[in-house]
Amino acid sequence: MKRVIPSFSAFLLGGLLLAATFAFRLGQDQAMPPVQDGRLGQIAEIQGVLLVRPEGHTRWTMVSARTPIYPGDWLRTPSLGAHAAEIVLDGFGRFVMGPGGQAEVGKKGLVRLERGEFEVLPAAGKALELRGSAGKASKTVTQRGVFRAGGMAAPERLGFEPKWVKGFHASTTSEWMGSLLAKVDGRDVPLHIGTHEVSVVIRDQIVETTIVESFVNGSDKDLEGEFVFPLPPGATISGFGMWFGNELVDADLVTRAKARRIYEDLKKRKKDPALLEWSGGNLFRAKVYPIRKHSSKRIRIRYTQVLPREGRTVRYRYGLRSDLLREHPLKRLEIKVEIASAVQLDKVYSPSHPCRIRKGERTARVEFSARNYRPGEDFELAYELRPEGPISFVSHRRGEEGYFLLFLSAPGGEAQAWKRLLVPEGGGLDLILLADSSASADAAQRSRQERFLQALLSMLGPKDRFRLAACDETTAWLVSEPRPATPENVSAALSALRARPSLGRTAPLAYLQAALSQASPDSVVLYLGDGRPTLGEKNPAELATRIRALAGPKAPSCYALPLGLAQENQVLSAIASIGGGSVLAARKEIEQTAAGLLNEIAAPSLKDLRLEIEGLATARVFPRKLPNLPRGGQQIVVGRYLPEDKDLEAKVRIQGILEGKAQQFEARVGIPAAEGGNDFLPRLWATHYIADLRNQGSSKTLVKEATDTSLSYGVMSPYTSFIVVRDPEDRKKYGLDERIRIRDGEGFFAEAKYQVSSELLREQILAARGWRSGLRAHYLREIASLGRGLST
Repeated sequence: MKRVIPSFSAFLLGGLLLAATFAFRLGQDQAMPPVQDGRLGQIAEIQGVLLVRPEGHTRWTMVSARTPIYPGDWLRTPSLGAHAAEIVLDGFGRFVMGPGGQAEVGKKGLVRLERGEFEVLPAAGKALELRGSAGKASKTVTQRGVFRAGGMAAPERLGFEPKWVKGFHASTTSEWMGSLLAKVDGRDVPLHIGTHEVSVVIRDQIVETTIVESFVNGSDKDLEGEFVFPLPPGATISGFGMWFGNELVDADLVTRAKARRIYEDLKKRKKDPALLEWSGGNLFRAKVYPIRKHSSKRIRIRYTQVLPREGRTVRYRYGLRSDLLREHPLKRLEIKVEIASAVQLDKVYSPSHPCRIRKGERTARVEFSARNYRPGEDFELAYELRPEGPISFVSHRRGEEGYFLLFLSAPGGEAQAWKRLLVPEGGGLDLILLADSSASADAAQRSRQERFLQALLSMLGPKDRFRLAACDETTAWLVSEPRPATPENVSAALSALRARPSLGRTAPLAYLQAALSQASPDSVVLYLGDGRPTLGEKNPAELATRIRALAGPKAPSCYALPLGLAQENQVLSAIASIGGGSVLAARKEIEQTAAGLLNEIAAPSLKDLRLEIEGLATARVFPRKLPNLPRGGQQIVVGRYLPEDKDLEAKVRIQGILEGKAQQFEARVGIPAAEGGNDFLPRLWATHYIADLRNQGSSKTLVKEATDTSLSYGVMSPYTSFIVVRDPEDRKKYGLDERIRIRDGEGFFAEAKYQVSSELLREQILAARGWRSGLRAHYLREIASLGRGLST
């Protein structure tokens, strides 16, 4: 037999292919084995909303792609909007459900069509059996077709292609990041944003976001730029700076009036000031002067926040949508997120953007970059954590001052195990829905409002009831008596809301009074609006005080959902304080927010929560009253403690009521005598303290205490502003002499960056070692096959 000797080129090509294989495997996750649990198939793709109701359940659950389907499942899509879904039945084929569809899946390829239109695609050599809604009349389908449910009769094959079918197969699986204006001849003229760099560090749900962006002036005049942007709820600005050539000058935090005086004085003298001040609600305004003609100016803004956790998932969102950027795209957009967690990371992903993701055991790095980019949606990132105990405690000592942070997690987030999470069953719900229809609700917000309401009402069961009011200068009841959420009732209510234009001013207090007059202690009140008052009491602090006064021992649970980025957090928090509700965070897919709310109100919650800390002297703990904690939910608590010159041990105890039974959770925590880590805590505590002072009112004493706290801790507030002054003589003139700056948080986030880099580098080295070993073994095998070994 003639022996074939491989050529050197084949030998080299084999090595290169092996190298490519190893390199490809470096970034891959392990594939999970299939789960044998009686499923019929799964949902392949969804556009809009798909709901499932398992056999024996009355409420509907919103599901996502790759959710398993089981015998007896009912599937439904809402009728209003572009809703459709593709369902795969293993071994039998698949079908696509159009808008307003409802069907039940059974074993052996049986599908019962209740209503709507369906595209049916049997597998090769297989058949799907289609039945009517109640009778036994059926139709066996072996070839593709589009069918319409026919009630008791067998489904009817259509002789035409509905538009939704083409739309489904053709598709793929005024909120803004800021507005930038300049005054030209007395007119507001948009400037351009040139580059936009976002650096995010997340350490154990504590986030620091740093934005560096350039403003471009393409005109023939020097201009003053004004950049208005929203912050996420609960976020606090911790730094501001501006570049002068290659020199970055950090801003000083001073009182609001002083910052304004300095800015106007420098502007008159043709110097280069920059001002960052609160603009109301969660809006902030950065003013820069001058932006020279045919040039650009760079600024840096830094803010911190605590990310909420829902079950095991933590989400981060950064606003990108902008009408301005649709006309003038970003020359360059860079987003970099680094995650360091004390708890093991299970999964890291972005539901909004294609990202480069490198994940270690407890760290991850996520990057997105684009050129000439027109953002179509906000950037969103999510990561999942391994389960942990209900109480987590961190502390920090600064001199004779001690600070602590508690994460309180309600048990039961994993109660439904790994199959799929379903909306809990239970007694009938009584929902009172207040939909903002004032002039501040723009078309985009009204659209999200309708999508939210449709999703929420579509998930209700036959025992649940709802009422709906349109809220502007009056509270107009569109559904005044409790009604079941049948498709007909929901469609009529939403049509009436859609017919009402966005007009008039906003009066949140009047809306709450009208709702509470109709509510029972078991009702749930939901306000969908921004909470910014323009009618009646307009002072947010005073309005919040009056809203809180509405609470009583038999008050219903109240929730608030702002649908735009501009919002008055003080008012929304006051609404949510009634009955232990919460301010909801609107997700990218607003329907998911509706699902989260229904899970929260339908599930048993820990109520009447009380926090006790034994063995540690504490003070100024916020929030003063803990809200109800739903299954899988999380609440943060911040406070001060009295440190000692020795290590301390404390017992943290949470007591509450769950379904009428007393519950108690305890954890022992250690507090080192010289805990210098977690240096973000003083600023976080100061942020909550200032919010608490504002909630108490606007007296001179309260304002002074809030202002002093803001200046002492370097936390921006409505009473303070950041001002950039470069010239040393000017700094001396305005009393901005060099002083020691509090750098709270810098070490905390710097350590997180180091952890990310170290772990990812270590994993890369280990992967490279494996790659080299495999490559060496491959070459040795190839050399042996050349017939030149010692034995030949």
